[in-house]
Amino acid sequence: MKKLIYFAVIAVLFLTGCVEYGLTIKVNKDGSGEIVEEMLLSNQVMNMVKAMDPDGSSINAFTKEEVIKKAPNFGDDIVFAKFEEIATESKQGYKAVYNFKDINKIRFSEDMMSESIESLSDNMQMGTSADGEEEESDDDGIDKFYTFDYNKKGQLIISNGFTEAINEARDKQDSSEDVDAEDEEIDSQELQQQLAMAKMFTQGMKIYTKVKFESIKDANVPYENNEVTLFEIDMDQLLKNPETFAEIIKNEEKELTKFLNNERKIDGIIFHNQEKIIINFK
Repeated sequence: MKKLIYFAVIAVLFLTGCVEYGLTIKVNKDGSGEIVEEMLLSNQVMNMVKAMDPDGSSINAFTKEEVIKKAPNFGDDIVFAKFEEIATESKQGYKAVYNFKDINKIRFSEDMMSESIESLSDNMQMGTSADGEEEESDDDGIDKFYTFDYNKKGQLIISNGFTEAINEARDKQDSSEDVDAEDEEIDSQELQQQLAMAKMFTQGMKIYTKVKFESIKDANVPYENNEVTLFEIDMDQLLKNPETFAEIIKNEEKELTKFLNNERKIDGIIFHNQEKIIINFK
C-alpha cells in the first residue's frame, strides 16, 4: 500500500516539481494590508510542455484573468490589485497582489495552494480531463485553515487549523503502530531508486506561507526580519540530507508524526504545531 501511495505522490510531484509557490500576508498596524502571491516555474518544464505542442497555441500558463478570479478564495472583501509577469534566466511566472482592509476576514486553506497549481496544470493542458469531471478525493474532511484575529492592540492571533490533522495523525499512528511491519519494509535498492526519483522530479520545488510586519515585538514561534513563516516545504533543502529523506520514505507516518509533534526537526520543512500562533508587534 505504501508503494502505491509513494508513486502516486511522485506522479503529482512530476507536475508540481520545479514550482515555487508562495503566499505572503503583509499586515499594517490598523489590520489592513496585502496578500502577495508568487508562482514561478522552471524554463525547463515550460520548454518541455511547448515541445509537446509545436505551435504553442495552447500554452498560456499564467493569465491575469485566472488570477483575478482567485481573489474571493482568500476571504471576504479581498480585492485584486496588481498582476506582474516574472522572467529570469531559469524561471518564469507571476506575482499578484490582493488588498484587504481587515485581516480578520482572511482565511488560508491548504486547498488554495493545490488549486493554484492545478489551475497552472490545466492552463498548460497537463492536468485534469477535458470533460470537467472532478476526481474523487480521500480528504479526511478536516478544514485545515489559517484564520486570523487582530485585536487592534498590536496583537495578531492565528488559529492553526492543521492542529486537528496533527491530533488525527497521532491517534492513527498510536492505533496502527507495529501492524504489518514486514509489509512496510523497503529494501536498499528500492530506497535508492526512490531517492533518485525524488531528486529528479522535485528539484527546485518550494511552497510557503508567510506573515510579514513592519516590526515584530515578540511571538510564540520563531521569526526573522519581522517575518513569520507559517509553513514551508523546500525540497532542495530537504534532499541535502538524504539520510533524513530515506527515513521519511521508510517510516513515513512515524517520522512525520514525530515532526508534527515537534519531537524531531526536518531541514527543509517549517511547520508549527501550536493551536494558536501569537504575534505581538510594535
